[in-house]
Amino acid sequence: KTLFEFKMEYFNSSSSLIILEILNLLDSIHKNGKNVTVSWSYLDIDEDMLEAGEEYADLVSLPFEYHSMEESEF
Repeated sequence: KTLFEFKMEYFNSSSSLIILEILNLLDSIHKNGKNVTVSWSYLDIDEDMLEAGEEYADLVSLPFEYHSMEESEF
């Protein structure tokens, strides 16, 4: 089982491309029958980061888990 965790406060367009590359790699592993899950953590006040995770989830067939966190937990 593979759990890949994203826990970011910010990313830029260059980072976005790398994130998508990572997700596509994980997606190919998942499509080959392996158990892969993505954990997407974001600050509870950052709706944009949640939406970014949801947009990435729409691009791949991986199961995503979303975790809202307070700043003290981050």
